[in-house]
Amino acid sequence: MSVPSKIERLLANHKVPYSLTQAASIPRESTRGDVVELRAYNIARATLLKAANSDKLVAISRSDTLLDIQQINHLFDEQYEPVSGEALESFMKSCQIETIPALPGLNGLPTVVDEGLLKYESVFLEIGMSNQYLKLAQKNFQQLLGDAKIANIVTPLSALEMPTQPDNDSKVIENSVKLFTERRIKTRLEETLEFPPLPATAERIIKLRVDPHADISDLADIVELDASLSAQVVSWAASPYYS
Repeated sequence: MSVPSKIERLLANHKVPYSLTQAASIPRESTRGDVVELRAYNIARATLLKAANSDKLVAISRSDTLLDIQQINHLFDEQYEPVSGEALESFMKSCQIETIPALPGLNGLPTVVDEGLLKYESVFLEIGMSNQYLKLAQKNFQQLLGDAKIANIVTPLSALEMPTQPDNDSKVIENSVKLFTERRIKTRLEETLEFPPLPATAERIIKLRVDPHADISDLADIVELDASLSAQVVSWAASPYYS
């Protein structure tokens, strides 16, 4: 087994030690040589995304999760979608790979990495060659992160799994919709509740409101210092509606 030259150069430039392994095709109680049993939770996979302006982004996540593109869109304030079909085949052909390697910084593309990958002692990375993985110690994986963004960009598949029984299909669908609806509401609230700071006049009026010794003259002093507020108060005073 050998590592593609582009990947080998990236690892050499960052002075990252690694080992190349091959996933076992069937479960085994023990492993031998370079054949290992992999767990989905520490296998890193990459997804190539493209924005409306054709900018590309690589999202690296765990194999036991579902990539949440809405979270990525919110993070970058952009609308991304997965690259697929002929466009993806053309990209992989130009790189001489079978899949998108889960390596931050490869091809100079901006990268976002699921924060869940940072809690394991070692990480296995898909490198675009059938059934072969790079094994990196966590500290060495983090050497490659560079300017990559680290964020929660996934939904665990376990949260969507339920026993597959015909009588239970409607409940499965309802629970899945509920899960994603809750995540969307949370995201929208975070966007909506980013209030701008209060102007100085408003802060002084709020403080005045809780001051038991304040009177109308104190309020008048504050209003006089704000031209727009003064004009509004004068318009209220002159309005027949308020007599």
